[in-house]
Amino acid sequence: MTKKAIKGLQIIGFYPNSQLDQSGVEIGDWLISYKGIEIKNEKHLAELKLKYQNTQKVIIQIEKKDGEEQYFEILPGGLGIYLSEIAESPEKLKDAKRIENVDRLEKKTGKENTFFHSLHNILEIFDLKIEVEQLLVFSCYPFRIQFSKDISIDLVDPTFGFDCAQTLFSSLGINHKAYDNNTSLEKIKKEISNSINRGFPVLARDLFGKNDWGIITGYQNKQKDLFCRSFYDNTIDYSIAKKIPNKIIVITEEPDFTEIKENNFITQHTKCLSQARDLFFMDEYNGVYQANKSIEKWMEFLEDDDYFDSLEKKEFRRVFFANDTLFKTFQHNCIIVNKYIDRLKQEELFPESKRHLRRLIKFYRAEYKILEDCLKNINKDTDKNLKRSWSKRTRKKEVTALNKIYKKNREIITVIDKVPLIL
Repeated sequence: MTKKAIKGLQIIGFYPNSQLDQSGVEIGDWLISYKGIEIKNEKHLAELKLKYQNTQKVIIQIEKKDGEEQYFEILPGGLGIYLSEIAESPEKLKDAKRIENVDRLEKKTGKENTFFHSLHNILEIFDLKIEVEQLLVFSCYPFRIQFSKDISIDLVDPTFGFDCAQTLFSSLGINHKAYDNNTSLEKIKKEISNSINRGFPVLARDLFGKNDWGIITGYQNKQKDLFCRSFYDNTIDYSIAKKIPNKIIVITEEPDFTEIKENNFITQHTKCLSQARDLFFMDEYNGVYQANKSIEKWMEFLEDDDYFDSLEKKEFRRVFFANDTLFKTFQHNCIIVNKYIDRLKQEELFPESKRHLRRLIKFYRAEYKILEDCLKNINKDTDKNLKRSWSKRTRKKEVTALNKIYKKNREIITVIDKVPLIL
């Protein structure tokens, strides 16, 4: 069969215990029809599943990546697959300049940090195979705790406050320059085109108005159109960005990762733990509170009931979501650090530090549990009555959790300051 140009639903992942996971269906295949009816979009699929929910068996049509058609008999209802609506790829004009073979970014769980996933795909262009989790820890992002009184989701951006991107690039030996919205539009466009012309993709934030990071992979139409990879792509080929980014990071010369590969990242591990220690002794960076000082200010913020009572509904909602994002990111970072330190201990990269690493694992596991219990026991109705659900009493529970974290951090400081590796 000759492969046709497809516009439809592509399979991008499987749920646990999916009835299709072991059937021969693969990520990248296409869902074409359900009980003989061609599927128009995800809404149409939901309607078909509802219509035939009492049927004993359903036949679905799958088109493989190579164009082969296959049919599967399944139970009605949930398919157990992640789907992405795929639109037709944008037209490629004569003046298009592109870097090919930059992989797609797929958003599945909502926990992905868009900066590090984007950088991961860029580094593959330079033939550096490295796990996203390693990029996270080498940047010290999971060790960073920061807060400012004008609370916003910017606090979880790796480049805001303590610049984890700078830490990571320095650790990996990547020469780069960053440009934000204080830079003129003409300058940003020029730096993008120069980088693409060198064959280097560009890290870019806010390509689709969500403040997430993505990758600029090319340009056309006299630089009016930017080809990109983002977490909002709905095409197989590159998408066209809806906005000029509000921040970009360009790699200024081709990195040489020979030494890193030969040394199995041992230098990066050492720098990571050394910087992590320094972060715990830092009170402020670029006007943003850090470490335990940030937790002090965060608790003061949550205890200011007059401030919360004065907020209008829209601002209250914004503050709530920013605070909730901070808590969830903090919790997720504790998981990452716990797994990372456990991996260091298991692989015995630093045998002289094993006893200290074991204690750090215990502390971070405890911090994760504190945050988990806090988030689990707080009922936050985000659709209505938000002021009632995120009340003075609720915020007091968050303060109690943060106070416990504050005390655990003091214990962590006493241990991490004694790790032989970083003395």
